[in-house]
Amino acid sequence: MSKNRSAPISSGQADKLFSMTAGKLGSDSETLKREFQSGNYQRAMSSLSRSDAQKLQKALSDPELTAKVLSSPQARAIMEKLAKGGK
Repeated sequence: MSKNRSAPISSGQADKLFSMTAGKLGSDSETLKREFQSGNYQRAMSSLSRSDAQKLQKALSDPELTAKVLSSPQARAIMEKLAKGGK
């Protein structure tokens, strides 16, 4: 029996993710964070295909699903890679 539960991302990890994402989108992290907190994901989704943007919008509209996705081992691995500068 394996444990498949991961802790939610920390505030520090979220801040790093916002900072790196904002840099790639040509924005600042605080603006991007405010947009996400208000439910405005347009800037982040602008670089996605229409299909991927729709999937992301659906996931983000469900807080339980969002928490589950962000706590997945795959999401954690991506966040760790991003935090290390993509190396």
